[in-house]
Amino acid sequence: MNSDERVALEERIHRSSVLQKVFAGKEGAEALKIIDEISGYRANTFKVDPYQHAYNAGCKAFALFIHNIMDGDVEKAMKFLGETNE
Repeated sequence: MNSDERVALEERIHRSSVLQKVFAGKEGAEALKIIDEISGYRANTFKVDPYQHAYNAGCKAFALFIHNIMDGDVEKAMKFLGETNE
């Protein structure tokens, strides 16, 4: 792993850690539910109008990003990063 890749991985781990802390509590879970509703996370994004479809897909992508972060294992990533130092 080169230094640019390492920096990028460190940044991703940091962002994941911060977002997991924000959305982990009761208020965070409620905020995530609101984001899911607004973004259409559980809805079909297809629309005949390509601009509306693109907009819907973009909204959903934001919610997917947060859910992927929440499903990530920060501890495992940090361990991997530490092993690459050796």
